Amino acid sequence: MKVSFNSPMPGKISEVCVREGDQVKKGQTLVVLESMKMLNELLAEKDGTIVSINTKAGDFTPTRGLLLEIEDGKY
Repeated sequence: MKVSFNSPMPGKISEVCVREGDQVKKGQTLVVLESMKMLNELLAEKDGTIVSINTKAGDFTPTRGLLLEIEDGKY
């Protein structure tokens, strides 16, 4: 099952910490988002596999902007 991972707030992508195909664990940093002069680490909520990445460092994202997609039946 593929699940979208969206931005919780508008901001600039500082770093994408994963690549397509990576296995991620709950609590692992996926993306670092700069918003209101603060760096926010966006973490995986459950284990899964990165299926696609829809952003890169330097991009601006709106609230609920699609950042990446994760696949796993438990996610």
